[in-house]
Amino acid sequence: MFTMKPILFTLLLSLSATFASAQKQIYAFACAEDFSDSVVYITSIRPLPAGAKLTRGFLEHRMQWSNQFENYIERTFPVSNATATIFYSKSKKKIAKQLEKVKKTIDKEFNKTINVVKDNEFVFTPIQ
Repeated sequence: MFTMKPILFTLLLSLSATFASAQKQIYAFACAEDFSDSVVYITSIRPLPAGAKLTRGFLEHRMQWSNQFENYIERTFPVSNATATIFYSKSKKKIAKQLEKVKKTIDKEFNKTINVVKDNEFVFTPIQ
């Protein structure tokens, strides 16, 4: 007798694999500063590594992503108490607008110097 359960299970399994491989790229930039310093460190927009994903609109492991940049800043520059934030979006256009807004706010409202960290100096690594 023919049963539909194995066929449905196989179909659902293949659809979920297709969905996982078609997941949109997540773009991000990070920003870090020591509040007692006049310099803010910021990255350019870059794609996050494979495995980064959003759940209900929030980036999973946000703290670990921002800690990567914070640790890099503290190791590389004369900063001892950096605080870092990560900004992210599936839309490169939206994240570009956010980056410009953050830069404008830092420059005009806080009157701090922006130090852009080059792409070859810092790279986000996958979260284990």
